Amino acid sequence: MKRALIITAMCLAVIAAKAQNATGRIVNESLKPIAYVNVVLLSADSTYINGVTTADDGTFSISYDQDSCLLKVSCVGYETRFLAVKDERMGDIVICHDSHILKEVVVEAARPAMKMTPGGMSYDVQKSLLSQAGTALDVLSELPRVNVTSSGAVYVFGIM
Repeated sequence: MKRALIITAMCLAVIAAKAQNATGRIVNESLKPIAYVNVVLLSADSTYINGVTTADDGTFSISYDQDSCLLKVSCVGYETRFLAVKDERMGDIVICHDSHILKEVVVEAARPAMKMTPGGMSYDVQKSLLSQAGTALDVLSELPRVNVTSSGAVYVFGIM
């Protein structure tokens, strides 16, 4: 029993000794810290091991238990960097602005043709296919909840 406890303790000590913790700080070109940067630890074959985001002061601490690791540092608006983990203290890691991310931004919007207002329902005919319908009675006959009789009487919600 005593021998089993000693062997278990030795195994746990070896595992704990192998676990390491890489620390560092992510900064921009002017050495100002960058918050919320993705820091991912990859194995030699680029398999995900662990990942964290930097704190408000740009610092990170990421644990690993392999000998050869790769650190991937990425953030929107900055170039992605890959660094070999050689020491537990990575120091300041500088990432540069990436000004070629977006070439242009196109924002498109369209107002709905029909909307409810406090006074009732409003329908914008100019922005729909109904603008080519012909007369006003032709347009009214195509609107929802509006009925136009052959004599030209208009009923809205069944009321004349």
